[in-house]
Amino acid sequence: MKKLLISLVAVAVCLPISAKKKDIRWDFGAYAALSYNASFPLPERMVTSGLGLDLSLANLKFYAAPGTVLSVGFLNFMADFHYLRKGSMFLDNGIAVSTVHDARSKAHIGDFSFSFPVGITQKFHGYWAASLFVAPGVGFFSYNNDYIEGGTHHRDAFFPTTGRTGFRLDIKAAVWYQDVGLIVRYRPVAFRTAENGKMLQTVSFGIALRY
Repeated sequence: MKKLLISLVAVAVCLPISAKKKDIRWDFGAYAALSYNASFPLPERMVTSGLGLDLSLANLKFYAAPGTVLSVGFLNFMADFHYLRKGSMFLDNGIAVSTVHDARSKAHIGDFSFSFPVGITQKFHGYWAASLFVAPGVGFFSYNNDYIEGGTHHRDAFFPTTGRTGFRLDIKAAVWYQDVGLIVRYRPVAFRTAENGKMLQTVSFGIALRY
């Protein structure tokens, strides 16, 4: 019985120590960011500004050295919204046109993607840290109209039959103070708009929270 009690005490002491050692090397984290987007080259009737959402729900982190953390994301979802000027709409082939339905008519492109960000975070003295991520992934987009015609409110969505799904690439950098950060994101690989056939690129500036 004495040997059994000693063994149980030893296990009770060693398990927290073992778990603590594991936590030093491996951990999980997540972050969410809301951003202002600027896109180019612009198709006709599209405005420069838009909105972006970046949700990274599962990041596996590896503590490679004191103050240095490597990470890879497995559940990363991003949404970017690109808007037309008021009073404009999309045809079902994705070409923007002026509309006479209502001057309040609204239209936007929704670009949704799933990516796998690979990054490095360097902690500094105090509460400051900086991160850099490269996030390849796959995305798809749709054209959306919102207008009133004949007293009826319409919401239409058009899905391109070609080129709708494709490769995405994001480069992200963030500066953190504790768990609040300023994030910059550049998407050089997005999608080609039907109107001008050029690749739409996006630069984003936003606020991020990590936990």
